[in-house]
Amino acid sequence: MNRRTFVLAAGASGLAGGAWAAPAIGPEYRDVFAGLGPGNTLIDLERQVPKAKTRLKGLGFGGADAYYELTGAASPVRFKAGAVPPLVVRVASQEEDPMGIIQFFKLQVVKNTRRLVAVRVNAMGVGGGTTGNEFSVPFTARKHGSSFFLVKPQGALAPGEYGISLTTAAAGYLFGVD
Repeated sequence: MNRRTFVLAAGASGLAGGAWAAPAIGPEYRDVFAGLGPGNTLIDLERQVPKAKTRLKGLGFGGADAYYELTGAASPVRFKAGAVPPLVVRVASQEEDPMGIIQFFKLQVVKNTRRLVAVRVNAMGVGGGTTGNEFSVPFTARKHGSSFFLVKPQGALAPGEYGISLTTAAAGYLFGVD
């Protein structure tokens, strides 16, 4: 093989493995989450903007809850237990730590709604506080291409309703596990 042939072959193989690789797949718009299905297909998640509400118990003497409420008892987007796909979100910049900007929660079903309790105050205002990790889902996140983060729960998700969002976004992205 002469020098010219070797340089062309090496250059072509470098392009095939790097610069010509398929781009990362993810939502078209920033701050939007989607599931990453088989064959790199995108699975749209249910999108809702929660309503902030409070509930007093015993005229406030029995305590209170402040929570976010979402309509409907169950998301129309369903995954089988043990088969929840990775979730992908388009972000403005990958320079931020995804663990600081992504929030992933298990939701409570109450009547025909889903709720995320944010603050709980005990009877007579004694004790209580933010619910913090009580409803948080542990997850890992890593860069995906140049514009996305890929998010995976650290363990199998139990059956129930779930929500994920960015801390700066008004909308939440919802799905259920059966």
